[in-house]
Amino acid sequence: MRKLNILKAIVDFFWIISLPMVPFILFFVPALFFIDDLNSFHFKINGIELIVSSMPTKIILAISLLSYLLLLYIVYLFKKILRYFKNLKIFDNYVILQLNKIGYLLVISSLVTDVS
Repeated sequence: MRKLNILKAIVDFFWIISLPMVPFILFFVPALFFIDDLNSFHFKINGIELIVSSMPTKIILAISLLSYLLLLYIVYLFKKILRYFKNLKIFDNYVILQLNKIGYLLVISSLVTDVS
């Protein structure tokens, strides 16, 4: 039970640290397509520096940011599952369905990240 509490604390910490980025992403993705001069911003994704000047580059950046939101949603679902684990409801139907959903979302997120 102690290890479960440590895992829940780590997941909660990651959730709290990552949450302030959500409003920034929700503001920046639409603004990305309306602001023409983004050359002053330097973006580095997976070690590759992006110069945001063309529409395909803006689309790739928007997809990467939305993939980050998808990963935050996955962490949120995992937080909910950990609550069931603390109540010793490990094989509840809700837990099984949420783990299945997390699996599909992780596959989708990795495909979107790799394609972009």
